[in-house]
Amino acid sequence: MLVQTNEILSIPNETVRAARAVFSRKNFYIRVGEQLEFILKDIQQESLSDLPKTSRAGGALLPLTTFFQFVEGLTDLQAMDAVRTRIDWKYALHLPVNTLSFRENSLCEFRQKIIHDRASQCEFQKMVDRMITLNPPYHQTGQNFEILAMICSICSVNTMNWALDSMQAALGALASHFPEWLRQVAQPHWYWRFNQLAPLPYPVPSMRQQELSMEKLGADIHHLLEEVQRSNSREIKELRELKTLRQIWERQFENEQTITSAWGGKSIRINCDSCIYGAG
Repeated sequence: MLVQTNEILSIPNETVRAARAVFSRKNFYIRVGEQLEFILKDIQQESLSDLPKTSRAGGALLPLTTFFQFVEGLTDLQAMDAVRTRIDWKYALHLPVNTLSFRENSLCEFRQKIIHDRASQCEFQKMVDRMITLNPPYHQTGQNFEILAMICSICSVNTMNWALDSMQAALGALASHFPEWLRQVAQPHWYWRFNQLAPLPYPVPSMRQQELSMEKLGADIHHLLEEVQRSNSREIKELRELKTLRQIWERQFENEQTITSAWGGKSIRINCDSCIYGAG
């Protein structure tokens, strides 16, 4: 694990060589790495993150990674994998080629801190405003770079991905143990919507995330759970994957809550209890 520091150290030589062999100086992440001092000038990094740090860029690791995952539409796990494997991200974060990632729930904890702490919101917004000037890539048009909207978008991507994976797991378990029953209740579009194809490599978001909304996914989950209830089959109801799916339904789709932040009294809809880290 790397030692925490608030001093902006130079980019490791091996990272520079690897990045310049592949990427143009016009690449957004290359520009971030080269202008990190400008991005972090006068930023109170301590107010952004009080977690144990692993970045040579100091307390900037989590906010920078959060912005990167937003512009590319990535889940937390995808973002963590990008920190671990992508040379352009390592260059932007001033990380060595061989580096360890941070704890699995660090990004989630950082977002919660931003939601509830006004000082953190102000500092993070300043960082975001400076990075926007470097022309970040957009995974969709009309992205809102107000930090609360960004956090809501990231949480929605994570929640949808978690719910989608759980729906696929439930259908897979039913197909293995109760195929005839599943054929009787399955909706026609389930065969292509929940087909477990390998995801497309990022930074391009997967097609399943592009075509599916939380409303559609919620309707599919509700339909399956209703059919399970009507089946009166204890064996089906006791499937572990079905129990997980019901838990997701109850936490995410039935008990969504509104959080009022310290940033101008604005409210966003996030249910932290529905998060994969809070669900247990």
